[in-house]
Amino acid sequence: MNPLLNIAIRSIHQIGKLILKMYDENPLYRSIDHYKMINPLFERIKKIVISTIFQHYSDHELFLNEKRISFNNKTCQKKTRWFINFLEDGVNWMKKIPHFCTSISIYQKERMIILVIYDPILNEMFSANRGGGARLNQYRLRVQEKSSLNASIILSVNQIFQKDVDHLSKYLKILHILLKNYLVRITGSISLDLAYVAASRIDAMILIGNGKEINQKISRISLLLKESGGTLIYGKLLNINSREKKERTKKNEFSSEEEKEDHSLQIVCAGSFRTTKSITKFLKNQFNISFFKE
Repeated sequence: MNPLLNIAIRSIHQIGKLILKMYDENPLYRSIDHYKMINPLFERIKKIVISTIFQHYSDHELFLNEKRISFNNKTCQKKTRWFINFLEDGVNWMKKIPHFCTSISIYQKERMIILVIYDPILNEMFSANRGGGARLNQYRLRVQEKSSLNASIILSVNQIFQKDVDHLSKYLKILHILLKNYLVRITGSISLDLAYVAASRIDAMILIGNGKEINQKISRISLLLKESGGTLIYGKLLNINSREKKERTKKNEFSSEEEKEDHSLQIVCAGSFRTTKSITKFLKNQFNISFFKE
């Protein structure tokens, strides 16, 4: 086994064990503020990371939930970076909904080479090694083509919709069309959704939301799908129509920040080649969406 993958699996097992222990121990978490519970958990997991990963790779650069971790103030070489998301979805975990995971992605020279996603509830380890395929608990994963799409689709929702009314209205229109034609499930964990697509438990995943946030999230977990033979297709739906944009431009209603931003709704479809092609074609016929392969 790849040494980096071996340490990643060992570390994620320990992190998952702690998360599961805290999940089982105290039934009162659901009444405690989210951040009051997550912050102590962060510190305990930080100790695990230092004792496992830094013990073997003290010169690597580590990020725990996007926060850089230093070890004895030692200078890190940035050729190898570890990104650890210790809890997704935190809300499910707090509310005692048994659907959450932890993940580790390792980059070398800005290219992801290893990904591990661990579900501590089911003790399922999804892993991918660039060029070495994808596995679930050591069993190789391959995305299976479907003869019919009369099955489930996972629809993962980005929280941007709670703040952006215009995005929310467009999302609801897309959701309405999907509900009329497919079986839709919403779980709260994007990483597990994609892992289930790679394991052919789910036919496809459709992720809708802010382009920057989605691209960052997908880039950290896409290796599992690619190594299992799956396909990712990206699309954009304009956040404001061209006529409205022209009117606002004439009135100089755009701020300098707005002009630089991409006013669009990002749509990502993940699954087998045939399935993603069929779904994106269907959505393109219903909405003004431009789809392009990654």
